[in-house]
Amino acid sequence: MSSSIWPDIRQPKLNNVYLGEPSEELKTEIRTSRDTGKAISTARYYRDHEPAYHRVESIYWLCQAKEYLGEAKLSGVIDLKRFFHVYETIDSQDIFASDKMREIADAIATSPSVKELFVGTKTECNADTVRRIVRFVKKSASLEKLSFVFGHGRPHTDTFDSESLRLLAEALRTNRSLQKLDLARSQIGDAAVSQLTRAIKANPHSNIRCLNFYQCAINRSWSR
Repeated sequence: MSSSIWPDIRQPKLNNVYLGEPSEELKTEIRTSRDTGKAISTARYYRDHEPAYHRVESIYWLCQAKEYLGEAKLSGVIDLKRFFHVYETIDSQDIFASDKMREIADAIATSPSVKELFVGTKTECNADTVRRIVRFVKKSASLEKLSFVFGHGRPHTDTFDSESLRLLAEALRTNRSLQKLDLARSQIGDAAVSQLTRAIKANPHSNIRCLNFYQCAINRSWSR
């Protein structure tokens, strides 16, 4: 398999790794052997075959490849910017779980094709995680929609603390690309909603047109 077919490959020895559709047995083998090349090949397969709005498996396997590499840079093996050029919607998965995945998050954030970040229930909303998400939002010039999923299996206790809200408000004061912020069912309350809306109003370059505060435990109207 030549690098002209897989232009995102940097190391020639990985050009020969092609697995086709990975079976469950193969996935188990990759996890056991911690084979970076096979993990990247699996990520690429799912990138090219998963529905464009999802691509959960491809993100998972790319994070696995980074985990297997340890301190080594994943960007030394694969061109991450090329890898993500077809992505429009990103499911957070393990991207923000630790600082070890920072180079993956940065590559996604700087991809001009990425329009939506979907922070699913597998991503905890603690201050460290939100700090990484805020860094992502600040780096992105193309992100239009930021959605945090609450309910649907996320514990009620897993919501924004005061530091997380401060960090999110900080990002909203400077972001130019976001058009929609979805915090439905987060139960953040009046004070938090006020904090976020003030941050948006303080940003003369904000493009936010839609705020979803459904079931956010608010007791007053925020329509103005």
